[in-house]
Amino acid sequence: MSEIIYSTGIDIGTTTTHLIVSKLSVSVKEGFGCAPKVEIDKKEILYMSKIYFTPLETDGIISAKGVKKIIDNEYKKADISPEMLKSGAVIITGESAKKRNAKNLLFEISKYAGDFIVAEAGGESESILAGKGIGAQSLSENELSTVCSIDIGGGTTNIAVFDSGEVKAASCIDVGGRLIKVKKENDKIIVDGISESILPLFRKKHIEIRKNDILTQTLQERIVNSLWERILEELGNLPKADKYIFSGGVGECIKSKYSDYEFNDLGVLLAKRIEESDFYKNANCDKAENSIRATVIGAGNFSFEISGSTISHFGCKLPIRNIPCVKINVKSRDNIKNCTDNLSAKIRKSNLNKSVAIAFEGYTTITFDDMMNLSQKIANECIDLIKRNLPIIVLIDKDIGKAMGICLRKALPKDYPLLAIDCVSADDGDYLDIGESVGNGKAVPVAIKKLVFSI
Repeated sequence: MSEIIYSTGIDIGTTTTHLIVSKLSVSVKEGFGCAPKVEIDKKEILYMSKIYFTPLETDGIISAKGVKKIIDNEYKKADISPEMLKSGAVIITGESAKKRNAKNLLFEISKYAGDFIVAEAGGESESILAGKGIGAQSLSENELSTVCSIDIGGGTTNIAVFDSGEVKAASCIDVGGRLIKVKKENDKIIVDGISESILPLFRKKHIEIRKNDILTQTLQERIVNSLWERILEELGNLPKADKYIFSGGVGECIKSKYSDYEFNDLGVLLAKRIEESDFYKNANCDKAENSIRATVIGAGNFSFEISGSTISHFGCKLPIRNIPCVKINVKSRDNIKNCTDNLSAKIRKSNLNKSVAIAFEGYTTITFDDMMNLSQKIANECIDLIKRNLPIIVLIDKDIGKAMGICLRKALPKDYPLLAIDCVSADDGDYLDIGESVGNGKAVPVAIKKLVFSI
């Protein structure tokens, strides 16, 4: 029998803000001679909001009040409440991630939008979510091919390369269709705004442009060519793909009938330059079906994963949010002796007033004795947490969560709160959200967050 999880995706971008509500079906797959597997076997988008211009205050910062109003209105239309949501993501993308209030806004909105909502900003995570949202990952997996998603928005271009379903590379560059804003005055096109993020590229290309300049045909062509050349340069640094899929606001304008300055920027002209290029004509390129909604679909449907089904859960209250992660590498049996060196220092550095998730990669032949030795080493390094009775949370990439939990219980004080989660990987500096158990208590939804702000 399937369990239903309602999820949301909220994308606060350079130019636009919108959201979706999805229904995810979680089921337990029983296997002969192996542990049951809990997986998401169906994703259905229940509601798509209209597309809003991202609300800004007079001084250019994002309006928290405006964003909350959008969410309120659209949740009412979708007949959903924050209490019903068990997963999802609020993601600030493009130039919006560089606003000085972006970080505070992100956490504020994520709390407001639901109990288990991931908060992310920019960088490679945005690129991967966009690639998943347009189906590049699933296409790559189904066809055992290499697929590259190119999501070009108002402020950034997000690129992700998937090989047989696995992420091979991801990149985010400051190229977008709205980095130059324009307006019409007396049949002339006037530069109405320039983003600082594009200035290094212009200096490199010896392009001189200021606000209130007349955008001549020659200057317009030089700017658009430089933007496309920068994207091509980045693609040249990444693995070659069998197929390239364009999305984002600029991707939406490819093979469209929009006029050149329809949106008072250079997005349409950049799309036309891409469409006319040899690359687009010769490299097996296509336009995504949901071009402008790539990231928000990825945020709503692919922002978390289900743990393995052999977790250990003793006295640890769920859900929990924003737990910092530290990583240890258990490369071999001999490595157990020193793999936890500096772990206590890492914990003290990462931990403020909450617990810390300890993530480790184990080797394939790890034995019960190895796990006992490792558990004792971890317990010895977690004295500061134990003194404050903060839960011990362990992430393991192998399917040994229950066994590891048994070993840790022996090493820790009696009835100490503990959560051991398997089949999940994380790195130093990541943040962890864990939801309430699913699949009849056999697994938990886990979100690994990589928060990147360029402020």
